[in-house]
Amino acid sequence: MKSAFEQRKVHGTGRFSAWALIIGLAIGAASFGLIIALTIPEREVAVRPAATSALYQQPATKVGLVSLNNHGTLTVNDASFYQRLVLPELVSSFNILDNLMIITLGIIYFLIRRRSKEIQHLQADVSKLLRYAGIVCILFYFVVPLQQYLALQEVKTLTDGNFVLVTTTRNGFQLWLGIVCLWFADIYRKAFLLQQDSNLTI
Repeated sequence: MKSAFEQRKVHGTGRFSAWALIIGLAIGAASFGLIIALTIPEREVAVRPAATSALYQQPATKVGLVSLNNHGTLTVNDASFYQRLVLPELVSSFNILDNLMIITLGIIYFLIRRRSKEIQHLQADVSKLLRYAGIVCILFYFVVPLQQYLALQEVKTLTDGNFVLVTTTRNGFQLWLGIVCLWFADIYRKAFLLQQDSNLTI
């Protein structure tokens, strides 16, 4: 008959595998979205008419490869790499920056997971990986406003100033997640060094 400790260990392993499966699927979906974003030339962006726009009362218009829809969609049929990078796609699954963040954090997770047995006994220093995860989250938080600014300028250029980008309100989740990761990295590093000193003393 298994002890309570062994039962908890098996249960914990199952949960760990479930997390690995979920994150693995997230990486797969993000990789697929990244490939789509980089290969499909069309971009659809949420826009709204500028207050001074003469096109405000018109239902739609088309200028070259750019279609304008007053209901909130700008379609660039032959987007350059720069436009694919900075213009936020209406379908969030195809946003390059979002997918890069998911893939990067997923890879860091699996690098940490590989050393899970050593981590349980503080025999592996994963503070650097935790620090990298925190830095990625914080960088993402500050890069997104830059992306929105560049996208706003690109939309103005494409529409001769008649339309502006519809931006989303940020809640600071990435920033706080990054700070928590850095905090955990610092705590883990101190615990690891204490354990190493204890091993040397013994």
